[in-house]
Amino acid sequence: MDETVEVLKKLGFRDYEARVYATLAMKGEATASEIHRMSGVPRNKVYEVLRSLEDKGMVETVKSSPAVFRAIDPESVLEEYKEQLVSAVDTAIRSIKESEDFSLLHPVWCVRGVAGIKNRAKAMLQKSEEVFVITANRAYLDMILKIKNPEEITVVTDDVKKFSGLNIKTLELKEEFSGIFNDAVIDGVRYSFELLLISGYESFGVYRVGNELLGVSISLPLIILFQKMIFLGLLAK
Repeated sequence: MDETVEVLKKLGFRDYEARVYATLAMKGEATASEIHRMSGVPRNKVYEVLRSLEDKGMVETVKSSPAVFRAIDPESVLEEYKEQLVSAVDTAIRSIKESEDFSLLHPVWCVRGVAGIKNRAKAMLQKSEEVFVITANRAYLDMILKIKNPEEITVVTDDVKKFSGLNIKTLELKEEFSGIFNDAVIDGVRYSFELLLISGYESFGVYRVGNELLGVSISLPLIILFQKMIFLGLLAK
């Protein structure tokens, strides 16, 4: 049940609401005493939470002695809840993008943490038509293929055999330049180049600095042009 509770909390349920609703959804129906015992919600809070869920149309009461409660069909309830969340997210995105300051964002940004890097890369890939993927790590390409079609991707790597069988245009760096994917130690800190995405006039690079993963987003047309020229100039003939 813990996994279900965590998912419900991510959807916006408060902790006690998530525990009570998950309990009823899994058991079918239960008394307040049973809900308290199974969910771990304090007895003096159970009725308050049940009333809150009932007001939201998620729980109904069976008049009996003692009263019995049951969750209204989770599929229909959560589907409606999802639609409300999607609508709210769409409204927020539209509002932010229409704000005066959004268009004035700095052209170079750093993103830290795996979640932030994934979100930034995903946002870039979703709005791009064609993308250059510079990497030696097939795991990155596997993630990209969940978002982009193979015909929209050109891979630049040190060894095309790493990406065989994917039916993707793959270009290989000259042997003397393949060391770009090797780790480098500077002042005792290990640096490694993981991934560079280039699309239109935007690029997003992923680098490892020590044990930290760092993403760098650039939207400067001249810099992007130089990046393309550099990597295409390093290709084997």
